[in-house]
Amino acid sequence: MYFCEKCNAIMQDTTCTACGKRRLREVQPDDFCHYISLPAYVARMFEETLKDEGVPVALLGMGGFLTSAKTSARYKIYVPYKYFDKAREVYEAVYKTLDSKE
Repeated sequence: MYFCEKCNAIMQDTTCTACGKRRLREVQPDDFCHYISLPAYVARMFEETLKDEGVPVALLGMGGFLTSAKTSARYKIYVPYKYFDKAREVYEAVYKTLDSKE
């Protein structure tokens, strides 16, 4: 796997499909990589769950606006590459639970 330092994204090839950067380097275990983008309220819930599971996490706001009822703001969520599998497990557990309640 390769890492785009501009996008903080993991790629399977040496060219980033998001920005076009070439000659990507191999991803390192401690590289903070973009995992997912979520609405603000879901992102905060996921962030807390990751922290509870011992997964380092960083959120980056993507803009939007807040109202008393809803938000259009979104967050990009980043985790170190070595925690990607754990983040996936947590995400799937949270969303399977939420889906089954609907």
